[in-house]
Amino acid sequence: MSRTDGLTAQQHRVAELIADGHSDQAIAKLLHVERRTISFHVRRICTAWQIGAEQNARVEIAKHILKAA
Repeated sequence: MSRTDGLTAQQHRVAELIADGHSDQAIAKLLHVERRTISFHVRRICTAWQIGAEQNARVEIAKHILKAA
């Protein structure tokens, strides 16, 4: 995954955890942050990767991660 996509290391980690199937709440627990912080990261990831509908965000983020691997 390119670091030129404007995401922070933490946002990349969130994307990877989403791709692994973790819920926002589980990710928040793993990273020791609030769930709303994860929601912010998801919105930021969607914007950076031009993912439209947030309800499809988890699937699209997973596809993006797999394509970059």
